[in-house]
Amino acid sequence: EQRIEEIESRLPLAAQGVLLIAVGVLLLALPSPSVRTLGVILGVALLVFAVVGVVLLARAKEQVARVTVGIELAVTAAVGGLVLAWPTISERALVYAIGILSIILGVVEATSLTEAREGRERWLGAGASVAALVFGVAMLASGGRGLDLVATLLGVGFVAIGSLRLVRALAAPRAGGATDAR
Repeated sequence: EQRIEEIESRLPLAAQGVLLIAVGVLLLALPSPSVRTLGVILGVALLVFAVVGVVLLARAKEQVARVTVGIELAVTAAVGGLVLAWPTISERALVYAIGILSIILGVVEATSLTEAREGRERWLGAGASVAALVFGVAMLASGGRGLDLVATLLGVGFVAIGSLRLVRALAAPRAGGATDAR
């Protein structure tokens, strides 16, 4: 029964990872997406990510995890709603919104690396934090230098960050039990 609870506690994290990977692959597969197409795909993906994350928030056991997951969800939902609801969003605004979101999420992830997490979980969290920060800086540095570059960066970034989330979700039960809901 405890093993089932451990697996169930990691399902939302795994679902977020699969969602990000799927969106990343979709973005890489699109031949020449428009800004609006990217905005709709990203907006929907970020809102779904936030909705799935509510389960993580409900299951968070420690105060730090609750705060960091809450911030992550609020920022993700706000940016997702912004890019989805802004029909005339420019390429530059889209790039900056996603870049800033990624940097914020990287910092939030880094702040959640407490002693309450096991060593492997901390390393995977640190990897996710670094990946989010690098992705965010790359997005900001691209500065709207072409929609194909933006779509490629988004696709690669989402696949990388989604893969890290999926690895974290799958690795925790094997490592001897669930740590916290982050």
